[in-house]
Amino acid sequence: MNWKEFAKEQPEQGQKVIAAERLGKGEYQYFIATYKMGNFFTYTQAVSTGSNGKIKVVIEGRLDGVTHWMPAPEAPTEE
Repeated sequence: MNWKEFAKEQPEQGQKVIAAERLGKGEYQYFIATYKMGNFFTYTQAVSTGSNGKIKVVIEGRLDGVTHWMPAPEAPTEE
């Protein structure tokens, strides 16, 4: 998969993507995000997990500075 420049091409509404936000020259942070509302992304990030491995705290946020994106891979399937 190749990065797509957000200014030239946007994901489909509701599409899960890997989004890159530029921090500085050559520095980016990355999120698994969902494209919504035509111009921003939302993301969910696990903050901590319990001893059973289940998520206890979740942060949801909005990304307004996405410069690049690519489709997220398919989730693993249970066999």
